[in-house]
Amino acid sequence: MKRIIKLSGITLACILVVLILAIWISYARSVPSREDSTIYNEAKYFDLWIADKFFVNDTNQWFNPYTNSRIRLGWIIPVEELENDSITVTFMNNTNEKLYYLGFSHPLVEYDYVADFYGIADTIGRGRNLGEFEGAKYFPMKKNESISIKLKNPLLLYPWFEHYLPTDTEEFPKIMKDVYGDVVQVRFKVFVRGLPWNKHGFSIANSDYIKIPIDTVIKGWKKGNFEKVKYDPESHGEYFVVRKEMFFERKLNN
Repeated sequence: MKRIIKLSGITLACILVVLILAIWISYARSVPSREDSTIYNEAKYFDLWIADKFFVNDTNQWFNPYTNSRIRLGWIIPVEELENDSITVTFMNNTNEKLYYLGFSHPLVEYDYVADFYGIADTIGRGRNLGEFEGAKYFPMKKNESISIKLKNPLLLYPWFEHYLPTDTEEFPKIMKDVYGDVVQVRFKVFVRGLPWNKHGFSIANSDYIKIPIDTVIKGWKKGNFEKVKYDPESHGEYFVVRKEMFFERKLNN
């Protein structure tokens, strides 16, 4: 009887060794070098590879994180820095689980706005498309780890247009208020994913909306804190035409 138990134990151990070896060989063969990898053929960390191999059917699920879990991160957003040309935003993994954030050599941090347009508060996206994220990869984020990134001041851009507002003109204060009104709300976000055996999946982790008086930005302009950008009346007028069309189209669809 002891001999049978011993042989069974040895057999089981051999099976486990072969299984582990097979998994490791499969991992080594399927994962390209980090230099050659892209979001579509990503050199994953082992736990991410296990997650996608055995738990996730759609390897591009990060493209549609709205259908998945919501992860709440901690955020530090120094509003006073919006008087400057750039702002350093920090997000923290306070979920008590290991996470991964999407990025390049830096985190991929997006943002959107809520501004008053035609007397109605309207949510305005940044205007980037998914094609601009090609080549992004997931990077690990340990429990309680903080990640910081320096961003261009988001209120120096035309929403949707991805063009900079003209700072090299005395019309700047009026242009700012024409675009954003007297007060604007800004929210930052980062693409993250957890591991399937934990409670978090794919998500967009949003900060809270932060109310910012436009006079804060105008104060920075008066101090000469912004890079010089020439005023292009034609592009400025085009922005309002496109925004008006998009606004009324969205209202009709809703």
